[in-house]
Amino acid sequence: MLKIETFVVNMIQENCYIVSDETHETVIIDCGAFYDNDKERIKAYIEKNKLVPVHSIFTHGHFDHILAAEEIKKKYNIPIYACAKEEKTLIKES
Repeated sequence: MLKIETFVVNMIQENCYIVSDETHETVIIDCGAFYDNDKERIKAYIEKNKLVPVHSIFTHGHFDHILAAEEIKKKYNIPIYACAKEEKTLIKES
């Protein structure tokens, strides 16, 4: 059974979703966390529930949805998924 936890984050009050199942594998959707306390709430939820993030998905590339994209990718060493139109928005140039 899927469990969906919603976190309202950043100055725009965007919804970030943590979706998990009985395997504890987790997908993070639209993690627009900007403030440290937003990031800490999400991290604490993941740790408390012994979840294992495996994917980060962004429904689109608006800034309020992707604020924590790079941080989530690095922290959990997981890939980022979004539609091809958002590639330039989500890929950091070297």
